[in-house]
Amino acid sequence: MTECLVRAGHPGEEVRDAVLAGMGESHSADSALPLATVSAMLAGPDAIGAMETYLDRIVDQPRRDQSFEMVAAAIAHLGGKLPAGPAAWAVEAFEELLAMAQDLQQRFRVARA
Repeated sequence: MTECLVRAGHPGEEVRDAVLAGMGESHSADSALPLATVSAMLAGPDAIGAMETYLDRIVDQPRRDQSFEMVAAAIAHLGGKLPAGPAAWAVEAFEELLAMAQDLQQRFRVARA
């Protein structure tokens, strides 16, 4: 799998699929936030289904935390439909995470060139 990540600085389909599977199976904010960011980068709108699976899992109040709003912001960023828009703070926070991840991706590509 590492070879897929290194090849021309672009992840392979198996990495993309593994990230989407992880997003859909996530049970905590600790994994959901980075997985939402990376899945948005690698899969674009194809990641929406996995993100919706996560939201469905934590929608009930005792389990619902700030990751709900952050993942909802990722879905909105990708053009997905939500019953209500994510909070402004979540949109801003997701955009910051995405910008950091894109910067890291670019630096990796330059280092590997």
